[in-house]
Amino acid sequence: FWKHNELDQISIMAGAFDRPSGLAGESHIFVGDKGDYYSIDDGLPQFEKSSPSVKVAGEAAE
Repeated sequence: FWKHNELDQISIMAGAFDRPSGLAGESHIFVGDKGDYYSIDDGLPQFEKSSPSVKVAGEAAE
């Protein structure tokens, strides 16, 4: 579990759930760090770093 101090949400690692979880992907984050041998082609939104709603430490706010 992970709770951001400034947001009204809690993050839970998907691997913490028993199968079948019924979960579906919403987006891919930190794709700028993926290896060039990975291909993400499922049509979901991709973000170089975090999603727009969660800022990475040290980044300027938009």
